[in-house]
Amino acid sequence: RPLAENTRVLDASSDPRLTLELLRFNLETNLRHTRLSGRPFHHLTRELDEALAEMRRAAATCGGRVVTIGILPTLRAGDLRHDSMTDLRRFHALSQSIRERRRADFDLAIDGEDTLRVRWDDLTPEGANTSFQIHLSAAPCEFSDLFNAAQLATAPVLAVAGNSPTFLGRR
Repeated sequence: RPLAENTRVLDASSDPRLTLELLRFNLETNLRHTRLSGRPFHHLTRELDEALAEMRRAAATCGGRVVTIGILPTLRAGDLRHDSMTDLRRFHALSQSIRERRRADFDLAIDGEDTLRVRWDDLTPEGANTSFQIHLSAAPCEFSDLFNAAQLATAPVLAVAGNSPTFLGRR
């Protein structure tokens, strides 16, 4: 079950890489940058291990455990209520501005073995989607080649990436 205490967990840590996320049961980790030359994956592994160890330590002080997963399979609709949003003005403003721009509620439709059709009046379901992202800085003259390479790599990476086969109890 999600622990809706990201502010308390963050307060229990002094790691500047940790920050609040959209929903109260998520934290974000921003690793330090590194160059691609040398051993960038060694650096990435060390950074992840350190950040996760600190996050685990801080979560334990609040009775929680850390799970690194895209979508938590035990989420329920009640975990995605308006009061599940981290209470920061920027998150509330983001939700409100997107809703105003759309001029409609947020409809979620997923076709699978069990069809899921739900509607929210705010952005909270987006908080169920977490991700692992790598950002690459490039000189303008290198951008198109790197962008095209990233596009080619996306399909095989997605093919081997794992995520929960369920969302809100639906397959």
